[in-house]
Amino acid sequence: MESLKAHLLTICGAAMICAIVDKFSENNHRFAILKTMCGLFMTITILFPLSKLDFEGWSIGYDLKIQAAEIINIGEAETHDALKTIIKDKSEAYIQQKAQSLHADISTEVQVSGDPIPMPDMVYLYGQIGPYAKQQLQNTIAQDLGIPKEKQIWK
Repeated sequence: MESLKAHLLTICGAAMICAIVDKFSENNHRFAILKTMCGLFMTITILFPLSKLDFEGWSIGYDLKIQAAEIINIGEAETHDALKTIIKDKSEAYIQQKAQSLHADISTEVQVSGDPIPMPDMVYLYGQIGPYAKQQLQNTIAQDLGIPKEKQIWK
């Protein structure tokens, strides 16, 4: 705060000096170069503190911004992976629940697409199931989860 106060006093002093010089050279064209020098003097007085700034400190801030962007990317990737796992687990549980309601005992393995929005893409079904129950389960999987019958692999 003290340095800002000192800089403002310096600017005021320089402005007073330039005003005095301008007043004495008001109607004299020979002092035009002196007026130009006053303008240069004011510019240097105002901009001089910039030469004392620590630009290395700014690069640290830039480095922190880059690190923050990397952390955000890692967080987004981990969130996407967690979302894929949740969708996989919930889809498998849903299919097994529907199979149990049809009196079939099967196990499932759902593959989730890696698109920007994870969705169930393919399902592997293991176990014995009757033809009617199989058809009902295939229709349910296709309608409710969006996995077409071609991507429902029975083993």
